[in-house]
Amino acid sequence: MLIIILKRGKEKAVLQRHPWVFSGALDKIEGKPENGDLVKVLEHDKTFLAYGYFNDASRVAIRLLSWEEDNIPDENWWRKRVQEAVAARKTLLNKNTNTCRLIFSESDYLPGLIADQYGD
Repeated sequence: MLIIILKRGKEKAVLQRHPWVFSGALDKIEGKPENGDLVKVLEHDKTFLAYGYFNDASRVAIRLLSWEEDNIPDENWWRKRVQEAVAARKTLLNKNTNTCRLIFSESDYLPGLIADQYGD
């Protein structure tokens, strides 16, 4: 897996589960990640911090997905997160309301992803 090592002292926001890592916090990149690639984020001493997806075209270089080393975001991880987000809004849809935001990015721990339902 591609690895990103943060600069010393730049791990605080990640440890507090902030979902973004800014480009200025990156110290070393092991490998050549493409935009959208899953990366493992490590402290300067190589302690695991989180997994996220990489974007070199944004000041937000990594959008974090999981802070548990044994919980690697794979297809099942994504399915579960999407199902949880949609289920949380199920009660909003009824005969009077058929439109709502089903996935709301960082608030559903799916940074950068928004999905709306319009109509039936």
